[in-house]
Amino acid sequence: MSSFKNVAKGKFGYSPAEVDAFIAKARSQYNNFSAQILDWRDITGQNFSLVKGGYDVVAVDAAIDKLQDTFAERELSKKSNPFAPSLSGSILTELRGLLLGRTDRGKGKAFARAGVAGVGYSRKQVDALLSIVQEFLNGAQPLSLEEVRELKFKIQRGGYFESQVDAYVERLVEYLQTQRFGQPAAATPITFPDPAQASPSQPNPPSNPYSEYE
Repeated sequence: MSSFKNVAKGKFGYSPAEVDAFIAKARSQYNNFSAQILDWRDITGQNFSLVKGGYDVVAVDAAIDKLQDTFAERELSKKSNPFAPSLSGSILTELRGLLLGRTDRGKGKAFARAGVAGVGYSRKQVDALLSIVQEFLNGAQPLSLEEVRELKFKIQRGGYFESQVDAYVERLVEYLQTQRFGQPAAATPITFPDPAQASPSQPNPPSNPYSEYE
């Protein structure tokens, strides 16, 4: 049974059936990681229908972000090897090139426009983000995963196509997650404990990101 609260009957929230189905799929992936039911890089792009009396949007979005971090950390740390070239390094190099490619297009030209009759994200706000991203990737500006996830763009006529900007932000999130979770652990020297000083210890139970949804 889901722990998400429903909004008031007259208000809109995410479709409970769609959210529950996604959580079930994610749980199956977590319990059988080799199945590759979900890709951690695509979790943020999940879209749910809005229905009256549905699940609280803010709570679901926060849970989805938490799940993506869990999957990213698990996948990237599994592939990290202190004695081999870093897989995360190659991912970061590729993503950095994609992200910088948009910043080099100039103000007002980074993404396709919705047209005079159409609406899209504020070009001024998106261009400001691209300037920050360029400085960040060149080492002159800090940028956190949490800051990117809190981004909200105003809607304007003739703005940038929302789908293109959303895809760019998802790649930026992927870059920041890879940077946070994908660095190989430092190799530590092998030591052998003194049996006389050894004491039994209880193993820590593995954390389960789905415990709150049980």
